[in-house]
Amino acid sequence: MQPHLTPWMVESAYRYCEAAKHLLTGHDMMAIAQINAAIGMETLLKSFVAVPDGHHGQVNETYDLEPTLIRDAHRELQRCDAQEKMTVPSTPSSSRFSAFSSSEGDH
Repeated sequence: MQPHLTPWMVESAYRYCEAAKHLLTGHDMMAIAQINAAIGMETLLKSFVAVPDGHHGQVNETYDLEPTLIRDAHRELQRCDAQEKMTVPSTPSSSRFSAFSSSEGDH
């Protein structure tokens, strides 16, 4: 758990996602809704690696991304990927495309 909170970032992410839902259902604006949803998710993910850098505890608090948190998150992702590769059985290359091959020859 991070020792600091980023409430403004989380609140902003929530508002972008709510705007995306409203734009999609009420006004049929798929492209704009997707952009708002992407911005909301990006803001939410960045809130995990952000630290307050100015006006701490005030309404106009600002944030900066912490390089050590980003590096740690990247290492954890690499560790999970490596662990997943060890647990997922590999498919033999000869049977990968067997559904698409034909024993009768090519046309």
